[in-house]
Amino acid sequence: MKNQKEFFSFITVKGDELDFYFDRSYFIKENSILWLKEDSSDVYYIGLDFFTLYDSGSILNLSTRSIGSIIDVNKALVRIETSKPGCCGGLIMKTLTIPWQVEILEINNSLKENLSILFVDPFNNGWIYKIRIINPPFEFSNQNNPLNGVFVSATKPDLMKKEIRNLLRKNKVISFGDY
Repeated sequence: MKNQKEFFSFITVKGDELDFYFDRSYFIKENSILWLKEDSSDVYYIGLDFFTLYDSGSILNLSTRSIGSIIDVNKALVRIETSKPGCCGGLIMKTLTIPWQVEILEINNSLKENLSILFVDPFNNGWIYKIRIINPPFEFSNQNNPLNGVFVSATKPDLMKKEIRNLLRKNKVISFGDY
């Protein structure tokens, strides 16, 4: 396997320690991690992290919603068509959801022309949407709900590290000694 730093640039591995981009929050569900970076009150940029991209394989198509669309809680936010050797004939459709009702304010149209931006710069130029969260079902802070996944705020780095470690361990990507 290649060095994990190549796949997980948001994670810097120093022995058994992890460092993250602390200017954003993360939503972890199943085998995917979405990042959210605040733009203004209740308005966020949202994108995929390197783990989700690596786990997906080669992305062939990214299906997005229209500007102005209202996406209900746990409904499809984005669909990714991927090609992953050795699985399901190689083609997989992955649907990512989010535990809030959101309105799509803006779509990153540069992704339609060049999906490689997702892999080259997923945390800046690789954002997918600019969204507004409508009536969050809970205070926008750390939440752990098995039905909705795990939301970790950058203000809680220890919880963030724990949840991402668990995801990486579960998928046998990396081990962290005796944590």
